[in-house]
Amino acid sequence: MTEKITEKTIVGIPRVLNMFDNFPFWRALFEACGFATLLSPESTFELFQRGAGSVMSDNICFPAKLAHGHILALLEQKPDRLFYPLVPKAEKEFRHSSNSYNCPVVSGYPDVIRSAIDPEGNYGIPFDTPVIGFNDEKTLRMTCRRYFATLGVAGKTFDAAFDAALKAGGEAKRALIDFQKDALQKALDDRRLIFVVAGRPYHADPLIHQKTGQILSDLGADVLTDDVFRDEADEDGYASLNAVSQWSYPNRVVQAALRVAKLPRNVQMIQLNSFGCGPDSFLTDEASTILKRAGKNLTVVRIDEIASPGSVRLRLRSLVESLKHQHGDFAETEPVARLRKYAGYSATFEKRDRSKTILVPWFADFISPFVPSIGKMAGYRFENLPQSDGQSAETGLKYGHNEVCYPSTLILGDIIKALQSGRYDLNEVAAAITQTGGQCRATNYIAQIKSGLMRAGFGSVPVIAVAAGQTYQNEQRGFRVSWRKLANVTIYSVLYGDALYRMYNSISVREREKGASRRLFDLYVERGVKAIDSRRPGYLLKLLEQAVAEFNSVPVHDRQFTPIGLVGEIFVKYNNHAQAHIAEWLRERNMEVMIPPLIDFLAQYFVNARVNAKLGIERMSPAERMLLPVLRKYVNRRIRRVETVMSAFVRYAESESIFAKAAYAEEILNLSNQFGEGWMIAAEAAGYARRGINKVVCVQPFGCIANHVVAKGIEKRLKKFYPEMELLYLDLDSGIADVNLQNRLGFMIGD
Repeated sequence: MTEKITEKTIVGIPRVLNMFDNFPFWRALFEACGFATLLSPESTFELFQRGAGSVMSDNICFPAKLAHGHILALLEQKPDRLFYPLVPKAEKEFRHSSNSYNCPVVSGYPDVIRSAIDPEGNYGIPFDTPVIGFNDEKTLRMTCRRYFATLGVAGKTFDAAFDAALKAGGEAKRALIDFQKDALQKALDDRRLIFVVAGRPYHADPLIHQKTGQILSDLGADVLTDDVFRDEADEDGYASLNAVSQWSYPNRVVQAALRVAKLPRNVQMIQLNSFGCGPDSFLTDEASTILKRAGKNLTVVRIDEIASPGSVRLRLRSLVESLKHQHGDFAETEPVARLRKYAGYSATFEKRDRSKTILVPWFADFISPFVPSIGKMAGYRFENLPQSDGQSAETGLKYGHNEVCYPSTLILGDIIKALQSGRYDLNEVAAAITQTGGQCRATNYIAQIKSGLMRAGFGSVPVIAVAAGQTYQNEQRGFRVSWRKLANVTIYSVLYGDALYRMYNSISVREREKGASRRLFDLYVERGVKAIDSRRPGYLLKLLEQAVAEFNSVPVHDRQFTPIGLVGEIFVKYNNHAQAHIAEWLRERNMEVMIPPLIDFLAQYFVNARVNAKLGIERMSPAERMLLPVLRKYVNRRIRRVETVMSAFVRYAESESIFAKAAYAEEILNLSNQFGEGWMIAAEAAGYARRGINKVVCVQPFGCIANHVVAKGIEKRLKKFYPEMELLYLDLDSGIADVNLQNRLGFMIGD
């Protein structure tokens, strides 16, 4: 609905996260359109404490926690409305970077604020969270125009204001870069000690960076930020990266490392790292490697709400004294030409490697057995690795970064454990991992695997990214898959596996003879694999008919069982070891565990493509516009065939379309939240509540920032719509005790 705005409407803008980058643009745009802007006050610890009670996740980064205090500070000043946009993509500053996503926190935190504080419902102040894209000028203009039209701003007024805002934002950026370039050149001429302090724009907040810049200045060093290199794209360096350069702010950190590596010894780099920052767990390793090849070290300063400037001062003083001891007064610096050029992972999968055995980490019992058969149809020799165990976690932690999410640790451990076993000829083996291409860290698992393999001495083993579409920053000329040829078998395999798992989950808790349903499940998985091996994917429907009849005949107890929904991150939701076998633990306590089908995770593409085109986040090509409905019908036809067979199952419940589930989610959060499981967690929880299933467990890897935004972050809003729902969030990693999880589950189920 269009609202009529009076001349001096005051728009409150929080001094948080991406606003440190975009505020000059927004202030100019609002004021040129006739509004007054009110920026929240500078951060103080008291301001942080004021908002701490509404923080939904202890594991979220300090800058996100601080946002709550800023919103409350604005609400106290009673502006006419609050403005805090959802911004999935920032400006793409470096041509060879793979994307310009904002991290899930920066992108999705307005929805957390809506749930946790609810400025409109609790304070009566409109809370504007439009989806805005900074990825290119056309997208930015379109998304801003759409929002300002709702405020009654005429098109001609907006166009003039937008041009003025672009100019203001560009001038602010240029002034920042030019000022620092001048300072850098002067310091280089004077051979002074220089620190480039890299991080996020919001690390400029003095409360967040713990006075790092002032401390270094007091110690006699010149201090710059990574902004000094924002207009100096290192094209060769980006092409060599192991990590996928997909996040805008981390891209600046890597760019700074590439540039600092080429500068004399008196230029050093410090990275500010917020505790719980998911992207940094990949990019920090990359930046460190870049600098080490140039004979420099990356100093990482970790910051959170309990960091002490005293300890930071002590560490930085030691760093400065150490550098002075090594290099004196920097009167003589090593010429740039003598520094070693950075090079990434050297092993690539070439055409001559097509006969190699490709190791695939185990994902889930109902789909992983089909992978080698599907790979064989594609012309490759895929081999499943054994299921993860405790040794997988230990090995992954030994050779990987200790702050990556748990699935990445297990996958790395599985691969290295296999290579260390002596079972494989290292010259005849490769490793594979899926790559989604989205905002989540999962796109960068390949970087973690490459880094870990090099540390473990297996840098000669090629790593393959398996994706339905484009792959990112991984040379694999020998790996090409015609998904058009494999679409039918892949879709039927997923649907068949989902159906078997659905029946197993329903019957296993009811069976009179323990293990009967598991034997049936394993039998029909094995028969399904044989059908794929014999190139008869259509026969899966016949097998499913037989499986339905046999599951129907399993003797069961004639009593009620309490249903409980299990939602969350895809790997820990489906992988038995990763979820600490909690699904089986619940079944043993007479709980019927309901787990969403894998096909929904894949089918959400149809919703996301439509949403992204509508919001202007992504543009569809004419071919995509034509093919998307055709592909959707292709998939839906197969879903209906499987559902027709499944309708004979004694405990059959009709499945809902992915668009119906998206409609449930849209009541809770914006569908632009597509990182990790994205809006699917809200959709799944809401779907269960609508079916009368009011106990829901959400499992997520410890530190999974995506799920802390779209799961824990939206808990209050979910419970507002579904007040009878009991929600339990469980963080999983290698260090959590099973008894801890079981105690929390026990309280929920009354065990």
